[in-house]
Amino acid sequence: MPTCVELFAGGGGASLGLQRAGFRSVRQVEWDPDACATLRAAGFEDVVEGDVRTVSFDGIGSIDLLWASPPCQAFSTSGKRFGALDDRNGWPWTLEAIDRLRQSGSGPTWVLCENVPGILHHVDGCSREVDPTTCAGCYWERAVITGFQERYACVSWRVLDAADYGAPQCRHRVILAAGPSPFPWPKESHSALNLIYDKWVGTGYWVKHGMQRPSRGPTLADSRHMGIRLAVSSGRPDVGKLPYVTVRDTLGLKYPIRHQSPTAHTIQHLPDDVAPTILGKGTLYAERHIQKGSFNPHYHTEQPSGGVLDIFGDSEECEDTSGVVDAVIEAKGRRRLTSAECSALQGFPVGYPWQGLSTSQYKQVGNAVAPPVAEALGRAVLGALRG
Repeated sequence: MPTCVELFAGGGGASLGLQRAGFRSVRQVEWDPDACATLRAAGFEDVVEGDVRTVSFDGIGSIDLLWASPPCQAFSTSGKRFGALDDRNGWPWTLEAIDRLRQSGSGPTWVLCENVPGILHHVDGCSREVDPTTCAGCYWERAVITGFQERYACVSWRVLDAADYGAPQCRHRVILAAGPSPFPWPKESHSALNLIYDKWVGTGYWVKHGMQRPSRGPTLADSRHMGIRLAVSSGRPDVGKLPYVTVRDTLGLKYPIRHQSPTAHTIQHLPDDVAPTILGKGTLYAERHIQKGSFNPHYHTEQPSGGVLDIFGDSEECEDTSGVVDAVIEAKGRRRLTSAECSALQGFPVGYPWQGLSTSQYKQVGNAVAPPVAEALGRAVLGALRG
């Protein structure tokens, strides 16, 4: 069985996806104690609670794949963006770990790295001639990419959306692939247009949920897509792809939809679409009367007449997680999604054993790799290994 090592393993999103793809994980390196406890509770036996910079790789044998998710806070557009100068910049540590693996005779044959798209952004007025540590985009091009090109024959990268691979969430991440040959990037398995088709051209989506198609018709965003692509289509536009997985699909919700315009400072996501990006702050909210539960595809709660799930996120009012904001949200008739609900919207299985206090669990979930993405990438690496 092909083997892999995960650096900055977190709560195990990449580890779980690679396991599903057919890899045997021989080492997960993570320095957060709660995340390590989660990995162990999930059944991973080779967890090293320690620093990527000092961990030993002696005796682990030949490694087919190294996965690394260097901390993204240094490059996130929602943070202070100290970039390469941030103490949490893990890209040099990743390259050093590759060198140590090679010195021990372990490989790795392939490397996959994951990070936020903010690492691609150049500062305003960047001439591409500045010190690369002062500009994220320059650092990516002139330090990260160059560092991998010095070690591997073929290096490429893409921005992938987790929703395209079956996660019920819009989550864009940069994936870097390095290896001995061009990387066979996995094709998208799911389609936004096919979801729109099933909702508004056909009736398959509503029939599946035992609901009547809403009389008010498609949302504005869906209408725009339909006018451009679906009006001239006699069938599903993306042949061979499944529809996007929605919040309703994931959380087993069964009740009518409500159309409501979002406020000026709040982005509203209806339950019949993918969720917004799950954040480590746990700042997604639902209507307060929606009962908390152990959600699965066969779970339905009886809701008041006209009940809905409106997911709110990315709001200015959601910046503070001290409890003050929750009180304001609750007064408006909403509640915070549970960490288990957020986990399901990340693509984790029901009952995944997150460890630690609630704040830690939200952080682990929000920082995790969506398992369906790791699985798709892992299968691509397996194809490359088999030639």
